[in-house]
Amino acid sequence: MKRLLLTSALLLAFAAAHADTNTGAKVDPKNNKVSNPVVDKPKPKVMTRDELRACMDLQDANTAEAKALRADQDAFKAEQAALKAEGDDLSKRSQEVQAQFKAATDERDAIQKGYEDLKANGSKMEKADFDAKKKDLDDRTKAFEANAPTVNQKVVEFKQAQADYNAKIEPHNARLAAVQKRQDAYLDSQDKWSTDCANKQFDQTDEIAIKKERAAKAAAAAAASAAAH
Repeated sequence: MKRLLLTSALLLAFAAAHADTNTGAKVDPKNNKVSNPVVDKPKPKVMTRDELRACMDLQDANTAEAKALRADQDAFKAEQAALKAEGDDLSKRSQEVQAQFKAATDERDAIQKGYEDLKANGSKMEKADFDAKKKDLDDRTKAFEANAPTVNQKVVEFKQAQADYNAKIEPHNARLAAVQKRQDAYLDSQDKWSTDCANKQFDQTDEIAIKKERAAKAAAAAAASAAAH
């Protein structure tokens, strides 16, 4: 049986034992004992088959989780980028809507003031000037009334878009917390593998037996799936 080391990639490495002869050992002529005796090092512990199976399963689980976690992180980053773009667009729309709303409000106030001035000073004005001033105010009023629904609709649409955007923030932050929690759990699992499995010796025959077990389970599962369909 070959004893192997379990590394992070489960590479098989033969353990070569080298024993150097102590050619410089001196013999005590009285008791004929070696003055510098060679002490055998304790044999390293070899994992049991169950321990090796657990380590192999943990490594496979970590590999699968690393792939899934990366996909989760990429999806989060894509969502984050989309939200940033949406936020930037909302900021631009906010400035435009506010400018349009202010212009409409200023025009309304100016028209109202114009009518008030005309009412207060109309008796002092020439009829032609009065009629021209009133016509100008009437024309501006019609234009304002025609434009007001469009401005109001833009305000309504912007507020709805802003509400929709704000509704996405909390779930996005919750997703960030979930990704971070999943990442921490993955790192803990990696640490467990490093502590329990890394560089531990195991028996090659145990590894072969475990791989045969896995192949048999996979074949049985494939057969059951085929029978179900």
